[in-house]
Amino acid sequence: MSEASWRVTHRQLMSAIVSLVLPGGRGQQPFLSDLGYELQSLELQLADHNGRPYRLDLHLTHGPLNLSLLVDCKTSAELLKADQIEKYMATAPSDVVVGASILSPQPREHRADVVFFVLREVEEALSALVAACATRLPSGWGMVRVTPMRIEIAHDELSDSNLSTALTAGWDVDVERLPLERIPYEPGSERWELADVVLQTIQSMFVSRTREFAVDDVCIASNDLWPFLEADHDFIRSRVRQEIRTMRRTALRGWITKVDVGSGREERWRFVREPTGNRNVLAGFARRHQLYVALLLRGDDPRPDHFVRIDPEQLTLPIAVAES
Repeated sequence: MSEASWRVTHRQLMSAIVSLVLPGGRGQQPFLSDLGYELQSLELQLADHNGRPYRLDLHLTHGPLNLSLLVDCKTSAELLKADQIEKYMATAPSDVVVGASILSPQPREHRADVVFFVLREVEEALSALVAACATRLPSGWGMVRVTPMRIEIAHDELSDSNLSTALTAGWDVDVERLPLERIPYEPGSERWELADVVLQTIQSMFVSRTREFAVDDVCIASNDLWPFLEADHDFIRSRVRQEIRTMRRTALRGWITKVDVGSGREERWRFVREPTGNRNVLAGFARRHQLYVALLLRGDDPRPDHFVRIDPEQLTLPIAVAES
């Protein structure tokens, strides 16, 4: 595939950059980790020096250098927003120390660089937007070009000379061989995307003979990067809780029931169908999964009647255990 026709989504590019810090498999070199960088958070809510809020794709830190990298991924020139770029360039290191709750022995000396990881088609338009920014408060900034087989610097005003040197030499990386689905959903993902992952997770629990599960169990099992979404934990928990509540009444009626934990909220569930590897049962789950997601994709809210006659008339699934 030519570079001109090569495309990755925003979330896939984020996943690729995560893999440069946290390798997702054998043979993957954690270039950023090797240089001393650590991933602190995903989708971090920050505010610039004027108090304007925005979300940061990835926040990386280098402890010995007392340095933050404010990483933003750009995959389309058409989706660039001047006001967002202005917010990045109007973010001072002190704003990062406060917004990211950085614990440093020398907080006043903390530095923060803005780093854009971009596809080649974005470079010219992004450079123009940065050049138009009247305020530049970060310690430095850089633009990193991501191509199918290589990652290299496109603009270098970075504070870390070792990072500059490494990116000038470039990293030979087969980007498509990286795990590009490491971020299965984001806090603001479409409802169908979240539901798809939640149903996959619940099925995995069913097959593994888990008897009960809580909302946190689903959040943790469905997203390996859950610890780095700490700022959005409550919001994501609320979305997952509400989705499972709807599933219990619709697609998974007769499969799970709520467990009263005395909190007044629905946050724990129990399988009422005996765990099994029976292919008819698993196919039945798959039908419910597919229909639930399809309904959401076309904008419908799943209802119990959508699932009344979902199994073939000649097929009788093994009986569920009685609900208590």
